[in-house]
Amino acid sequence: MDEPTPQSVPVSLQERMTWPVQVQVTVARRDSLVAAPSNVWFEEFTMPRAETLDLRDKVESLVDQSGQSYRISVESGRTSWGGDSGEIMAVALYVSGAVTQAAIGHQVGNLFAQLRQRRQARTTAEVRPLSREEAISRARWSVARRYAAMLSVGAIDVDRLDVVGESEDRESGAWTITLLSDLGWNFQVTLRTREGLVTIDRLDANRER
Repeated sequence: MDEPTPQSVPVSLQERMTWPVQVQVTVARRDSLVAAPSNVWFEEFTMPRAETLDLRDKVESLVDQSGQSYRISVESGRTSWGGDSGEIMAVALYVSGAVTQAAIGHQVGNLFAQLRQRRQARTTAEVRPLSREEAISRARWSVARRYAAMLSVGAIDVDRLDVVGESEDRESGAWTITLLSDLGWNFQVTLRTREGLVTIDRLDANRER
């Protein structure tokens, strides 16, 4: 007798809403929409997918639409390292006009505090360390995604970000990857695995002289 063919089990929308999403929120203040940012606030969060549905509105509420010029963008997708994958979402708000660093900084601080409360509590039976290849790939992706718009340097080619330095903290599992672009920018990215997702601890950019 032939064995029955395995059937896939559909995942309900309700269950999908509980899946974790790695969220990146960037808020930048600048004197005009065409100027480079004067101040930048950035933080990453992990939260259930259901908690991301109002994220754009939450970030956009930082601005007084009647008195400030601003631009907001939202990108979402999935990152995968073979069989390990996760949802990602990036929200970037650029504010210009009559807004001070102190005022917007206070508002951003309050928003980030609210978003931290949405953190997805996850327990995993095993903790998979971040490999060198994953660290380099994610560092390149993060640089290309974030700095192209913020530094007004145009598109950053991921394949032309050369690895010029790397180090691993075996105790914490963190990698620090230094990348050099063909446009003369030096990027240093520190990242690690938290709650089963790759997170960025620090990302710095400097122009090579």
